[in-house]
Amino acid sequence: MTQIISAITQEYVLEASDRRLIYGDGPQRGECYDDDTCKLVNLCGTTGIAYSGIGVMKGGVPTHQWIAKTLANARCFEPACAERELIAHAPAALAATPRELRRHTFLFSGWAHFGEPPSLRPYTAMVTNMRDNAGRATSQPGDVFNSSRRFLRENEDLSLCVAGETITKDRAEALEKNFGRLIRREIGPKEGLRLLVDEIINTSKRCSGVGSKVLGFCIPKKGAQRFFEKGQSVMLATQPNTDTNSFSYFEEGYAELRQYGPTTVCGEWAVTDVKTENDPSRNFQSSEFRILAAPKSRSHSKG
Repeated sequence: MTQIISAITQEYVLEASDRRLIYGDGPQRGECYDDDTCKLVNLCGTTGIAYSGIGVMKGGVPTHQWIAKTLANARCFEPACAERELIAHAPAALAATPRELRRHTFLFSGWAHFGEPPSLRPYTAMVTNMRDNAGRATSQPGDVFNSSRRFLRENEDLSLCVAGETITKDRAEALEKNFGRLIRREIGPKEGLRLLVDEIINTSKRCSGVGSKVLGFCIPKKGAQRFFEKGQSVMLATQPNTDTNSFSYFEEGYAELRQYGPTTVCGEWAVTDVKTENDPSRNFQSSEFRILAAPKSRSHSKG
């Protein structure tokens, strides 16, 4: 079981997920399979896609890589495209998995255009096989995936969303209250992300299926606007702020100079195994990654 928590506000969007995978069946059922698996995918610096459920899809492909490859094959730039592709392809990718283990959810958190006339709004969307067409929760995973979406209206300050392992009503109310206090005091997203991370770490202490290593990201409105207006997409390993897209890796005792990042996809490009290293003496950040997909060369004929 995973825990994903997102928070959308008028100025920034946050999403955080633990990184633990457990065995779903067999003699090691419930035991830790891996404690440092990426469960976050960055779509063009406008939307994050996290997942709760199966960690390996058809063909033995890690789920975060499967998401990126699927969206790259469809040349997705927009969240709506990503939703359609996951709804279309996830059932086949899970078909070989025993039905009782197919519980799966993709949680989108980011920015897209809504309303008439369209304006850039923060939103969350849930693509899952655990709800019916009317959005009602089901006891067993279905054969198809459905999508539900919510965007923040101008008169709203905050919306929180949890996928995977739940949190208690009291803790949910406390989290919303504390987050609301940050917004009213105009305290930035750094403290907000810390609230989400601390909640996941708290869950890890009572639920063995949730790990204490957490990856979180921040997409401020300004960062999303750069892509929609100029086609520019950058995500840095740094503390959350309201100017630049950023990701942060949290592990007790871990050096912040080195960070693990989300898998990233935009159009036909997709990269994974992102690692960055900061050199404060030079104010310099280097990164390494592995390419999953790249634009295919196209032949041109003369007419």
